Amino acid sequence: MKKYLLPLFIFFACGNIVAQQDTLSAPIIIGYIDMDSILSIAPERVKIDKHIQAVTTEYEKEFKRMQQEFNKKVKDFLKNNEELLDAIKLARQAEITEAEKRLATYKLQYKQQVKHEQDSLNTQLQNNIDNLIKQVAKEMKITVVLDKKNTRYLSPSCIDLFPFVEKKLLKK
Repeated sequence: MKKYLLPLFIFFACGNIVAQQDTLSAPIIIGYIDMDSILSIAPERVKIDKHIQAVTTEYEKEFKRMQQEFNKKVKDFLKNNEELLDAIKLARQAEITEAEKRLATYKLQYKQQVKHEQDSLNTQLQNNIDNLIKQVAKEMKITVVLDKKNTRYLSPSCIDLFPFVEKKLLKK
């Protein structure tokens, strides 16, 4: 029994070495893509831009309404300032100061909200494009995909995936 174990062990060890050599000798195929260009032609880009513009317009309309209300309070205060009692003046000044703070807070919040929504939609778009790139890479048996913008040198033997991803992207 022992004399069969050693040859069996050697047989499996050699088989394992041969299998590893086959995977190591497989050619490495490098592809690249210009992400900025592919993002710029994505049909979803137009939808995202229109949506963000519409949201921004709504927030700005509300901001202008609040600003008009604030300006009216300031104008009324300046117009009637001489006739008001000191306690009423102080109360109106506090009201104006509070309205000014609300304006500043609202503007900050709506800009943050728009940026958050834009980032969220851009991340979804980026993920969709990344999935398309992975599909193309698998179909073409590409080993590594680089972003052209962050690469110092690309050999002519590298494959530009832009036309293949563009085709899939515009096909959707």
